[in-house]
Amino acid sequence: MLQVIQFATKGYDNNFSYLIYDEQSKEAIIVDPCGNIQLIEKEIEKKNLQLNYIINTHSHFDHIEKNKEIKTSYNCKILMHENEKYSEEKIDKKLKHNEIITLGNFHIRILNTPGHTKGSICLFFENKQHKYLITGDTLFINTIGRIDLEEGNKLAMYDSLYNKILQLDENTIILPGHDYGSMPSDTLKNQKKSNPFLKCKSKEEFMKMF
Repeated sequence: MLQVIQFATKGYDNNFSYLIYDEQSKEAIIVDPCGNIQLIEKEIEKKNLQLNYIINTHSHFDHIEKNKEIKTSYNCKILMHENEKYSEEKIDKKLKHNEIITLGNFHIRILNTPGHTKGSICLFFENKQHKYLITGDTLFINTIGRIDLEEGNKLAMYDSLYNKILQLDENTIILPGHDYGSMPSDTLKNQKKSNPFLKCKSKEEFMKMF
């Protein structure tokens, strides 16, 4: 079965990193390695996993902090969306919207969700028990990512939230990029009720929140 572990690696600002792996094939992916990556490395060794990829939800330094260290240790590939600014980061593969990444017998779907950055992505996947969405800095628990930075865009964020994320199964578990909320994760159903940015009746109402 496909499994996901959330790590409070702290990093620059209470960051979360994620380890996704297939129990049968032992293939694995790290999402946004940062902070205390020894926590993740111990899990990789404990479960004897083969790390195939690092996937970054976007290229802000706190989400790519440990890319080079992990790549050197495990000889894996670094993946980011094609619209993302990479600075000096060497990318092995540029991802597209709705691209499918295979992990053992499972599939991870890449959703381009601009708003925080042009190349921001979310990762959607499921096992027999749950559906999951790793949201990076697009959606947090009870709030959303910043849109006041260089590539921030309110209209793009609205489209990402309302026309992509909110179209998913409401039982999908939201796994954010930072520990900013009252809990480390939540269902999309609950967030539709408690997150003010997901309760707007129109695009105009959403724009007035900033």
